[in-house]
Amino acid sequence: MKKLILINKKDTDYGDGWVAKQTIHEDARRTEYYYEGRRIKRNVVTGRIAEQYAGYALIEKDLRTILRWLEKTDNFLSEVHPIGSVVIKNEEEWDSDIVKALFVAIVSFYGRLFNSCEGRGGVKLGKEIIPKEFLSIHDELMGYRNKFVSHAGVSNAELVEIVCARPSENSIIGFPRIFIELRQLDTIYPRDDEKTIRKLVLELQKRVKEKMMKFHDKIHQEQIFGKSQERKKNP
Repeated sequence: MKKLILINKKDTDYGDGWVAKQTIHEDARRTEYYYEGRRIKRNVVTGRIAEQYAGYALIEKDLRTILRWLEKTDNFLSEVHPIGSVVIKNEEEWDSDIVKALFVAIVSFYGRLFNSCEGRGGVKLGKEIIPKEFLSIHDELMGYRNKFVSHAGVSNAELVEIVCARPSENSIIGFPRIFIELRQLDTIYPRDDEKTIRKLVLELQKRVKEKMMKFHDKIHQEQIFGKSQERKKNP
């Protein structure tokens, strides 16, 4: 299968004269950097610090993606009024598959923030990064990830029963039918819960950005300015 990457062709203005432009070169994405209108050569920074910085950058990207999916879920559910844990809408107005897909995507992406992923330099979030007031919602999300998304059929998020309905105990009258009664979670509701998830993700994003800034400064100090000083001492 062919991999697809969606590219925003809009230039990114970082301020202070810096602009990044996305281009396609030989069917591959490439970023070009300009300073005050002049194209600047790019050099890939390597090493353990850069790997950790890159790992947290990917985590922050996942958090931004989760926030967008939460917003889309909220838009879908903004006009419904649940009766207990059931939401009723006319079929033509309601696509529960999209809501469920967003829920599964949110839970999957959230879960991988706390698991080592290949290509992220071993970087993952630990439970200690979560504020105490969000621990219960974190545990609930991880429970859905571990017992509903990754290992289906081992949680109360889904239930199926095989039932028999008889028109009469006398089998001569009517024919017994066997039915499947299946109930599966579509998303987390009420919206207050969803907003609590948003607050949790926003807090994680804030803390991840703080970690990223520390690695950013460390690269500047140790791998860029430090090497420049060495070159001056040993021309």
